[in-house]
Amino acid sequence: MPILHIMALAHHRAEDVHRCLLLPIGGRRLAICARCAALYPTLLVTVVLHAWLHARPWGRIDWLLILGAELPMMVNWAAGRLRPRQGPNGWRLVTGVAGGIGLGRAFYLYFQDPRCEVFWGNLVLIGIGVLAVELVRARGLRDPL
Repeated sequence: MPILHIMALAHHRAEDVHRCLLLPIGGRRLAICARCAALYPTLLVTVVLHAWLHARPWGRIDWLLILGAELPMMVNWAAGRLRPRQGPNGWRLVTGVAGGIGLGRAFYLYFQDPRCEVFWGNLVLIGIGVLAVELVRARGLRDPL
């Protein structure tokens, strides 16, 4: 069955389709990024649930919850970037759900107060992590562990 590869849904090169869920649609298989398939719905449900519950900021617990939920996703993503054939999609799904919970909480706090330091600090830490991994890749140090 041919694979329908749309970059917006599966933002991997065609040779990296193993990182995607393949959903049968009209005689083809639609590739959807496994991590994103879990991350975005979980993020949305988390924001809606927090709004419905009128959740309040939890201070330092927010830092621990958000960073603790996102760290496995970032480590799994980094491992995939540095070791391209690393890991099954099951881990991408699990870390996507965890990351969705962390990001959902961060976005909820941002929607309550756009100056929320937990949201912005989280964004900076994610940016630093992405930059570090991409610099390692650019230097050709694909297996530093």
